[in-house]
Amino acid sequence: MSWQVLTADAVPDQSNPAEAAAFVKLQGKNSVPSVLAAVVAEIRDDIRAGGYPLDTDETKLPFGLHNDAINIIRWRILISAPQLKLLQTEARSAAAERSEKKLERISAQKWAPEPPDAASTARASSPGTWNSESKIIMRTHPTPPPSMQFPSGSTPNAYANPDAPQDN
Repeated sequence: MSWQVLTADAVPDQSNPAEAAAFVKLQGKNSVPSVLAAVVAEIRDDIRAGGYPLDTDETKLPFGLHNDAINIIRWRILISAPQLKLLQTEARSAAAERSEKKLERISAQKWAPEPPDAASTARASSPGTWNSESKIIMRTHPTPPPSMQFPSGSTPNAYANPDAPQDN
């Protein structure tokens, strides 16, 4: 599976005939695409909050979360229109609630979504250069303080190795 764009056509396709007809009737105010965009943004925010990588295309979601997005979109559309009161079933409410709880688990890092392809990955948060120092501790790490570098009684311009051959 991979990250794919969830289209507005998928919502009526995954609905029963009465719901699909209601979505088409509501389409005059373009409800499905606007709710779809908001839900996709929320799901991506939950993935980002969990620290998981995101696809660079802001319209893509992991394919495994498409049904969850559809459950949430369908429920939000059903409760937005008073004339759809008969379609607001307990089963649809429970499906939307399960999907929202799944998103909460993602943001709490209790459930990991599928990672995007490596070529289209954006970091969930930019790591910057924090903690980028080499982890191999060399002999000069940490740098000795000046009092240890130049002990008292030493010549200030002396070579580190006085027995070395002279410079030419």
